Amino acid sequence: WIENEEIVLRICKKSGRIVNFRDKRFNMRDVTTDSTVSPGEAGANRFVIYEDIPLFWDAWDLELYYNQKPQDIGDAYSVKILESHPLRATVCLEWKFGNSRIVQNIVVRYGSARVDFQTRVDWHENRKCLKVLFPLEIESDYGTFEIQYGHVRRPSHTNTLWDLAKFETVAHRWGDISEHGFGVAILSDSKYGYSIHEGHTLGLTILRSSKAPDAKADMGSHDFTYALFPHPNGPEEGGVIQEGYALNHPMKVIEGSGLSETLSLASVDVPNVIVTSIKKAEDSSGDIIVRLYEAYGARGPATLFLSPLLLTKPNLTENKDPPKPFASRCNILEDVLEELKVNVGHHEDLEVGFHMRPFQVQTLRVGIKS
Repeated sequence: WIENEEIVLRICKKSGRIVNFRDKRFNMRDVTTDSTVSPGEAGANRFVIYEDIPLFWDAWDLELYYNQKPQDIGDAYSVKILESHPLRATVCLEWKFGNSRIVQNIVVRYGSARVDFQTRVDWHENRKCLKVLFPLEIESDYGTFEIQYGHVRRPSHTNTLWDLAKFETVAHRWGDISEHGFGVAILSDSKYGYSIHEGHTLGLTILRSSKAPDAKADMGSHDFTYALFPHPNGPEEGGVIQEGYALNHPMKVIEGSGLSETLSLASVDVPNVIVTSIKKAEDSSGDIIVRLYEAYGARGPATLFLSPLLLTKPNLTENKDPPKPFASRCNILEDVLEELKVNVGHHEDLEVGFHMRPFQVQTLRVGIKS
């Protein structure tokens, strides 16, 4: 068993799979389920190999029939505890199959419902596809998957030919399946193929072994991390978007001056607006360019807070007026399109107000001029 104040999970010593996962925040609600699968297919974090022989484009296509020949990788070769203390618990597992090997650390941290699977695969298979499956105690007719600057829904059933054709979908940082009040997401730092089927099973495509145009494609060692994240409500209100960023951009600890207050270079006052990038303007003016997008599919006002540390103040003479902050909405060439109102707030932070439409991408230009 691995347990913290948020979740509790049990790992089978024989198979290495998660055979029980419950969320304490929801009265010990089951996260994973085995009720609809046979004993040989039971458990979450189940690695499965499929025959992968496309009709034409080896490295590009994954055919509809690929899942007709599944093969379980078998029981774990080794299961051992690496860490067990109040801040973090880690279990190391190892599987050997065919000519390949998987070594994985399952990590649970203090104060977090997220379970990380830090994985290394030494991959030497021929025309095979490796996936990891999570049967979940959730029923939904669709899943939600992140794309650039937004997300899309894909069916979990095959009621029509159009639904059948969506057996595999792309996603950036996460795929999610939710029902009213509760959901579960798979997060990833470098794997972009997802599947959802039978209304409750999320899958992540780990590796393939195509032979054209490169006969040695994907052969060798691969290091990556994916995570299971139970959450309240849907992926928007449940914090899945933010958790996906946290997995891909983990917090770094560095030696500093020991400031007693927190400091943010850039932030927004609403959770549905995400700052994706900050850069200097290309015209060497010292202005700052900020790219943001609306992530929930909602509309409304928002305020950007920028630290004065980011801005370059102009050199002034005695005859010039005091410098004033300015902000504008601009295009991708950084040309000004519309002036925006700027206020000076706490710690001289600049406060820029603007309005967002559902999934809108905006670029703002902020600076100080005399």
